[in-house]
Amino acid sequence: MKKWLVSLLVLALMVSTVCPAAFAAPEEIEILCWMSEQETGITAQIDAFNESQNEIEVVVSYMTGNAFSDSLSISLPAGSAPDIISMNVPYDIDFSGKGYIMDISDMFEDGTIDLSKYPQSAITAHTINGVLHGVPRDYDSIAMFYNKALFDAKGLPYPTDGMPWDEFVQLAVQLTDTNAGIYGTDVAFATNTSVLNYIFSAGGSTFDETGHCAINSDIAKGVLQKLSDVINVYGASPTIDQQTELSGANRFMNGTEAMHSDGSWNYEIFYEALGDNLGVCILPSMGETPCSMSNSLIWAITTSTKNPEAARKVLAYLASYEAQAMTAVSVIPAYEGTDEMWVANYEGTGAQIFIDNIRLGYARPLQYSKVSANEINTMIKSAFSEVLTTGDVSLLDAHVEKINAIIDGAE
Repeated sequence: MKKWLVSLLVLALMVSTVCPAAFAAPEEIEILCWMSEQETGITAQIDAFNESQNEIEVVVSYMTGNAFSDSLSISLPAGSAPDIISMNVPYDIDFSGKGYIMDISDMFEDGTIDLSKYPQSAITAHTINGVLHGVPRDYDSIAMFYNKALFDAKGLPYPTDGMPWDEFVQLAVQLTDTNAGIYGTDVAFATNTSVLNYIFSAGGSTFDETGHCAINSDIAKGVLQKLSDVINVYGASPTIDQQTELSGANRFMNGTEAMHSDGSWNYEIFYEALGDNLGVCILPSMGETPCSMSNSLIWAITTSTKNPEAARKVLAYLASYEAQAMTAVSVIPAYEGTDEMWVANYEGTGAQIFIDNIRLGYARPLQYSKVSANEINTMIKSAFSEVLTTGDVSLLDAHVEKINAIIDGAE
């Protein structure tokens, strides 16, 4: 054998013996989420982590909500799901309840992840049966958006923070001009951006202390009646059928709706559509104080992961100030102080309102059934839709009976 070849073999043996990691491929961690609109911030996070070390390679993919759910309903039971997934509260309830999500309580207990840096509303919402299975990655809140130009054209004052419901309805009526195709507002059957904010403001709830559905309580029926009247009595909102044809958000952006209740996640597209004509205030109140439903997404490790230690390292990074600050380009990050970065994107506008909802104590976590969370949430929205279409609040009773039958059957 030639001398140079012997030397090369000896050198290769020395390198592989002294530094085996030089030839080891990095462990791959797969992340799956459905927030494609947040891709810019998430990509920045993943790129920064991958560039910071060479032991772990993170890859991320996105799906729409339905595809995300369908995919995980197959891969989680089969043990082939991605290592880390994003989850809202109903996914958290359904997946954690079936044992598909890793318990990471030790990461909170040993200080790897400092929970004091996150909003209590997000922690409460994702604490399922006493266990928090993931780290909050963002939070949201709900506010009333309004088009200043439509108010100015009528010579009307802008809505104010937490204004009484009756005053809000008066404004909506004054702003409505059906001949011109303009409505004062829209009353939607959505749970998080519409109905539940007012049920909670009035002192009601989605579920009672026994875990049964309570959307047919006297308080809830009174709220639904007031909401329905805006559509069916005052005509200040498009009907539910009209909103199906063209959503309130689209009407608001095209200038044919004066006031629209929606979440912080849509602030950017509304600002792009209306510019300086965009106004925002805290939702009207149906009780002593206004209320804003506040949802959150978490990053969680699945029990399918084949690399739990690597997945934990990635999760710890995603929980850091550095990583969460990168998502402020699109959503309100959960880590303390990073939410101000989101507000800074819209300096001089009303974006601060969404953080004020949390800091002033108006935010309430969305309530979901502890069983079949997604299914029952869909049934609740169906109940709201029927009542707002017909104006008949007595219809809530039959819906609640069906919902509670499912809850009782699962106990």
